[in-house]
Amino acid sequence: MYYVEYGEVKKDGEFISACGDRAVFILDGRNSMSTWNEDAVVNNGVRRPHYQAYRICQGESFTRSKPITGTILLPKQDSMKGAKESIEKMKNSLFEAAMQIDEFKQLSMDQQGEVIMDIGSSFISLVIETIERK
Repeated sequence: MYYVEYGEVKKDGEFISACGDRAVFILDGRNSMSTWNEDAVVNNGVRRPHYQAYRICQGESFTRSKPITGTILLPKQDSMKGAKESIEKMKNSLFEAAMQIDEFKQLSMDQQGEVIMDIGSSFISLVIETIERK
């Protein structure tokens, strides 16, 4: 089982796990790490409080699991609406650009969607990693 564990970060950088069923989000194990990161960002604040950070964990159960990532800071909620709109615009632009490639045109609609989602997720992960390095 893979899941997102939301929480807060102390001034010394220590991750403090939030409590309760709203503090976790079960991930689809068939997806990639970049998709999981996008899911963590998009689902922060949806039917749950807005958290400051998260980490991705793996294990047989919540009590028998370990983090497989470090602490990842979440964008401030004020910027999320604009970010979501920008992501949608980016996906549309990627699709239009990809339609210029003959091999892409030969894929089924589902496969085309998966390609665009993978590219978008990879981009989001790259942005988050770059911000964390600053």
